[in-house]
Amino acid sequence: MKLTLVKIIILAAFIACLFYPFIQNQHIPQPKPEPDTKIVTIEKPKLAAWLSNYPKAPDFSSMSDVQQKKLAFFSYFYPLIKAHNAWIEEARQFVQTYQRASQTPAVKNGDKKLAKSSTQYLQQLFSRYKISLSENSNQMNQKIKSLLIRMDVIPAELILIQAANESGWGTSRFAREGNNFFGQWCYQKGCGLVPNARIEGMNHEVASYQHAYQALDSYYINVNTHAAYRVVRDMRASYRKMGQLPSAEVLTTGLIDYSERGADYVQDLIEMLRDNQSVINQAKANTETAAQAAKQASQNI
Repeated sequence: MKLTLVKIIILAAFIACLFYPFIQNQHIPQPKPEPDTKIVTIEKPKLAAWLSNYPKAPDFSSMSDVQQKKLAFFSYFYPLIKAHNAWIEEARQFVQTYQRASQTPAVKNGDKKLAKSSTQYLQQLFSRYKISLSENSNQMNQKIKSLLIRMDVIPAELILIQAANESGWGTSRFAREGNNFFGQWCYQKGCGLVPNARIEGMNHEVASYQHAYQALDSYYINVNTHAAYRVVRDMRASYRKMGQLPSAEVLTTGLIDYSERGADYVQDLIEMLRDNQSVINQAKANTETAAQAAKQASQNI
């Protein structure tokens, strides 16, 4: 009886994660544009409001059925990744629109000017992606180029597999106690959990987060800014120039420094990608089905 109750609770949490983004699919309201017609305001990207209330990760360690655990794991994270990638695409559009607007004759000769709020938001993006905030206007195009290389999407399949690998399908101590599904370290005392096997003399901890989405956001910043993953960003930028996006398997080869295991780690990720593709596809399909169901329900209200 107790086991059946646990399964019911897990199933309920699983269904909630699928439907929640689409039931709560609202955006953070944007400030009203400045009324001055000489002010050019660029619409800022909209981060889905439901992200702040997305359910916490279920207890994956309580799931005994391996296939159901994998499906629940992918189904929980896929909506978060999809939403974050959508925000990045909107942010890229904001930057590109800002750049085009800044080069128009009306702005260049002073007849119009870019809204202060738009410029401030661009500066926030520079800061987020660790681009130098030099005031030299001649460097703006180069800064934007650097920003667009860093601020780009990561294939959902790659993130799902790395999260599964790093967290033991959500069962690791760091995932359960600190919502850290990506094995990321921090270096301030008390910033996370001290590894039981930490070598004497080392002071790192495994970072703790309030929610899995915060860990995901930190992962994006890490891969998109750290020098160790420049190969990932360069490969992605090369594909962008050809109007394409690289596959998860292609980008995996750039993560050789993510683990001390190096090439063996990369090979493990590639094998996991291939072995779990059908489960990933099922999680994606479940998400899309939930989206359609939520849309249909909203139309019937």
